[in-house]
Amino acid sequence: MAVNIDDIESGILVWLRTDPQAKVTPAMHTYLKTIDSYQGQFEEDQLPRVPDLLPAAYVIFREAPYRPLSNLDQEADFIFSIFLVSQTFKGNEEARFGIPGVLVGVYQMIEDLRKLLVGATFGLPNFTPMLFQHVGLFKNTQALSIYDVQVVTQYHVIPQGE
Repeated sequence: MAVNIDDIESGILVWLRTDPQAKVTPAMHTYLKTIDSYQGQFEEDQLPRVPDLLPAAYVIFREAPYRPLSNLDQEADFIFSIFLVSQTFKGNEEARFGIPGVLVGVYQMIEDLRKLLVGATFGLPNFTPMLFQHVGLFKNTQALSIYDVQVVTQYHVIPQGE
């Protein structure tokens, strides 16, 4: 059975929502108000609605650069972005660092996500474990901090009929 993009995105979402191997304490789903697929929530016209949904994690397929292995075989890096979002009206520094006992900051979310996803296979057959590829700032305002965490898995494309 071939693994496809929606299998992987669904796996990431399920792991964020359940932490099935109890790798993170407290589990991310206990402090995130929203865990969902990204659907343009950070577009300018959507930003006024975002505060009610935070802190949050949004997942989206980013890209899959392909490399030829032979005349028929290919390998691809399936890259997903996970947007981690924290907000506080106390200021941007608190959104990034958090407020002990009150708010988990985006830096802690990044570390928790690394613990949760690095090595994850989501129970999918012949699936190369997930790895962190890149962490970068996506948007930063006085009270809002959004980081783009890119995770990657390699996928061997088997020619049709094999």
